[in-house]
Amino acid sequence: MTGLLANRLDVRICLLPVQDERLTVIPLFDKRLVLVALSHSPIKKSRLRMQDLAGLPLVLTPVDYCLRKMVEAECTEARVQPQVVLEVTSPEGILQAVARGAGLTILPEIYVRMRPPGLSFRTIELYEPVPHHRVGLAYRSDRYQNLAAKEFALYCQETANGLMTDAKRSISRKGRMRAAG
Repeated sequence: MTGLLANRLDVRICLLPVQDERLTVIPLFDKRLVLVALSHSPIKKSRLRMQDLAGLPLVLTPVDYCLRKMVEAECTEARVQPQVVLEVTSPEGILQAVARGAGLTILPEIYVRMRPPGLSFRTIELYEPVPHHRVGLAYRSDRYQNLAAKEFALYCQETANGLMTDAKRSISRKGRMRAAG
């Protein structure tokens, strides 16, 4: 948040909560993390407890990446030590490694569900606890927001709403296809 507080940034997309009364925060969406496996994975369950991750080979981002910190925080809360077999810097690279059989991964559900068709992945819901994080937009409360910053904030809100609606439709459609199949 230092860029906002030092007036180097007008707005910032960030993980919530943000605890600073100098900032105004607009929640955008919840980002739920899921286990991602190939469709023919030996894991047949549609849900796994976080503790069940123990011993599973995981492909994750490097330790200094935000996503990795989120995954490790959730694992710590569940008292499980993730078995990281490979570190890759991009979500797309992670999915390519999973596609080649390097292991499983944990990624935001919306990222996996909104991918164009291609490689056959399936998501496995994680629980106890459900790993999720709220994403929002922050800006200085005492600073004038120019038209560009206001339009950007509005664009972010509309895009987040559209993505969440599309993701819900995609999940609903896939559920109907499974029920019919």
